[in-house]
Amino acid sequence: MIKLPLAFTEVPERLRCCNAPTSEEEARVANAVRLEYVIPGWPAPYMLDVARGFRIAEGARVYIEVGTQDKGHIAWMARTKLAKGATVIDIDMLDYPENDAKIRNELSADFDYHSIRGDCLSEPVLAQVRSILAGRMADVIFCDSHYTYEHTLTEFSLYYPLVRSGGFLMFHDAQWPGDPKQAGEFGKKGKGLAIEQLDRFYPAWMVVGPDTPLHRPLPPANWDGHWGTLAIFSP
Repeated sequence: MIKLPLAFTEVPERLRCCNAPTSEEEARVANAVRLEYVIPGWPAPYMLDVARGFRIAEGARVYIEVGTQDKGHIAWMARTKLAKGATVIDIDMLDYPENDAKIRNELSADFDYHSIRGDCLSEPVLAQVRSILAGRMADVIFCDSHYTYEHTLTEFSLYYPLVRSGGFLMFHDAQWPGDPKQAGEFGKKGKGLAIEQLDRFYPAWMVVGPDTPLHRPLPPANWDGHWGTLAIFSP
């Protein structure tokens, strides 16, 4: 078993709540909400890392999610984490008509919900985000969009400045290194390599699985798997 230097595991006070293992109740609730929104034919989302990583989002009043797809994660956040009346900005490339309508109906009474469709890296999308924020900063931004190196570095550059001091910018699939054996997008340098580079200047903390203590990014031992995992940055 690897033993890491203290600097790799000395977690800041505000993140220590994420170190405790995901409880059975946290997993049950997260999975139940997500299953309500799963698109037919799609796999059930993996929530064991997310359930403990998002403890830091408790009471958030301004929440942005990039790459929302089935909207189940927004529903889980609204039911379990966000303050009533919170501003929720939902950004995705594509329309998912049934799920779009479902989340809008769920949030319409108790939240300030906004839906933006388009390229999350584009100026038109960012202009809409800034207009909705109207000078405010986000408490939490969750990026679960694309998994390539270039996309992740650009996404960080655009969204990190929108997070308030003491808030959180979070990336999912944060260990994915890419796979040189594959062609196309999967063969490109991956998000995990971008997170490692960013960590040189902006400390990142990794939430891996249901119970691994938080630690700084480490290169993967091999090219297999590495989906899941959260990276947490905090201005």
